[in-house]
Amino acid sequence: MAEYRVKCPNCSKAFCTQCNKEPYHLGYTCEEAEKYANASHCRFCLEELSQPSKSKVPAFRACCDQEECLKLANDCCPLKLPCGHFCRGVKGESKCLPCLEPECIEAYNKANPRDKINDGYTESDYCGICMTSGLGQEACVRLGNCGHIFHYNCIKRKVENKWPSPRMTFDFMSCSTCKTEISCPSNPDLHSFLSKLVDLKKMMEQKAVAKAKVEGIDKDPRLHDATFQGDLKKWAVFKCAFYQCYTC
Repeated sequence: MAEYRVKCPNCSKAFCTQCNKEPYHLGYTCEEAEKYANASHCRFCLEELSQPSKSKVPAFRACCDQEECLKLANDCCPLKLPCGHFCRGVKGESKCLPCLEPECIEAYNKANPRDKINDGYTESDYCGICMTSGLGQEACVRLGNCGHIFHYNCIKRKVENKWPSPRMTFDFMSCSTCKTEISCPSNPDLHSFLSKLVDLKKMMEQKAVAKAKVEGIDKDPRLHDATFQGDLKKWAVFKCAFYQCYTC
C-alpha cells in the first residue's frame, strides 16, 4: 500500500505521488482514500457513520454510538476555538489546547514564538505513548514543562500505574519524548495527582540523602564518576532502595 509514498526531506510531509494527496493515505488505495475523504466518519474511531449522531453537542456530531467512542467523547472539551475548529483537549481544563490542525499550528507558532507547538503534533500524528491512534482521536493534554502533547488517558495511565516493580522509582514521571519531569498545570485532576507524587519523590530523596550520610555512602569515590558527577541526591537514590508500605 505504500508503493507511492514519498516523504519530503525539507518539510517532512508524506504524500502520495499518484494522487498527490497529503498526508499519505496509509492502508487505502487512492480511490478508497477519496471515497473515505468524502464520507462522514467518527472523529474517534474514524469509521464511516452509517447514521447521524445522537449527540446534540456540536463538537460530537461526528461521533458514532459505540461505547468506547462515547466514553472518549465524555473526556473531550466541547468548546470551539477562535479558528473555528473544535478543541482537542480535555473538558474542564483552565486553558484550551491549541488547535492541532497544521495550518492553525503554523499560525499559532508565529503568534507565540516562545510557546511553539513542536513538530509532529498535528491531530493526525500518533500519540508518542500508545502509538496506536492519532492525537485527534482522543482528548489530549499538553505538558507544562516541555510542551509535548499526548493522549490524556495515556498520560493518566502512565502516572497512575507508578513504578513497575516493588522498588519505588520515579522514571514514570518523565516525558516519553524528552525525559523532562511531567507537569500538567492546566488539568486540575492530573495536576493534583502529580503534586502528590512530586512531594513523595522529594521525601524519598531527602531520606535517601540522610541514609547515605549515616552509612557513609556519600564517601564512595564512585559518587564523582561520569554518571553522577558529585550529585549526592542522584547517587543516594541509586544506592538506597525504598518500598511503599502495603497499607499506604
